[in-house]
Amino acid sequence: MFNNNSNQPDLYKVLSVSKSASEDEIKKSYRKLALKFHPDRNRDNKEEAEKKFKEISKAYEILSDKSKRNTYDNFGFDAVNSGNMGGPGDNPFDLFGNIFSQSNGFENMFNMGARTQRKTNRKMSSPNILKKIDVNLEDIYTKRELNIVFDKTVICKNCKGSGAKDSSCIKICNSCDGSGVKISIKTFGPGMISQSQTTCNHCNGKGKIIEEKCSNCKGRKYDIFKKKININLKHSNVHGGKIHIKGEAHEDINCDICGDLILELNVRKHKDFKRKGNNLYIKKTINLVDALCGCELTFLHLDNRKLLVKTGDIITPTSSKKISGEGFENGDIIIDFDIIFPKTLSNERKEYISKLLPIQNKANISYDDYELKIIDNCNEKYDDINKEDEENQNIFEDHEQEGNIGCTQQ
Repeated sequence: MFNNNSNQPDLYKVLSVSKSASEDEIKKSYRKLALKFHPDRNRDNKEEAEKKFKEISKAYEILSDKSKRNTYDNFGFDAVNSGNMGGPGDNPFDLFGNIFSQSNGFENMFNMGARTQRKTNRKMSSPNILKKIDVNLEDIYTKRELNIVFDKTVICKNCKGSGAKDSSCIKICNSCDGSGVKISIKTFGPGMISQSQTTCNHCNGKGKIIEEKCSNCKGRKYDIFKKKININLKHSNVHGGKIHIKGEAHEDINCDICGDLILELNVRKHKDFKRKGNNLYIKKTINLVDALCGCELTFLHLDNRKLLVKTGDIITPTSSKKISGEGFENGDIIIDFDIIFPKTLSNERKEYISKLLPIQNKANISYDDYELKIIDNCNEKYDDINKEDEENQNIFEDHEQEGNIGCTQQ
């Protein structure tokens, strides 16, 4: 609510312009007066200059805004003023700095110091695009070239993003006078009014109406076309890793530069190899004879080379061997061996093998001192049983602990 006041200031007189002055005339007059009454140029009469400077800044703040100016013309100063001229919360020096921020260095000339907040001109970037792509382990090892094709949105070159046939087809919305909003004023009584603001439904808050749309984009302001980008994979690329392609996001008329196209890699599992760091791991199954006597192994590498390896030393269960320099970035290929033992042996073979293998010193056992037992095959896995016992023990301990905490006297 605002109270009418007969002592309201005449903002047009404060800026030395007529009531029919255009936006350019108001801005030009303000710049002239702001330079004239800036406190840094009136050091001998700084207090009076600062008061005058605040008055003209407040006047410009209202008259340079179409909505506020319209309200002021119809209902006076109190209807648009939320405080006194240059009152708390208003910073006319910020307003002055904004007006001259691109004008011949006026702000530097006055050296306003702590009174102004120097604003960095950051370039707005459109949002990044994230795309997930599937690749094979072979693609990374061979540093394959990927052809990325996607739909990219660009500003229409025909209308340069205006959406109109030409500039003459863009008109100021008559419903809101180009402000994009409609202001409703209600009178509650003598000298008491309220103001509300809603988005203009005629122009959808844009303040402008396009009478004839662009023949190319049909008023959408953008075109969509297929974009193709070629990139080469590197050994450093891993599952879940991201590749940034700068400036290949969608264009936006409200942004100065394009964001990045970000590719997130999904590396498919390989049937033989598994990557850990820069090393490649492969599992090979051999029989007991090969483990003891040596063998030849062949396999196909990720770049389709056929590799042959020979083993000479005895390979013990769960042992590993490596081929140096055949992994990623001079990493290695690690071969994990799984040795298959024969399920049965005849007495003749046992006797034959015992002659071939080194003789072990057997302890002299007195059978009369021991109870002889026969062992049978066991289908259960000891690890699973042990794990189950541990889980049961944990449950018992948990119940015991809960009983101690929740115990109550009857």
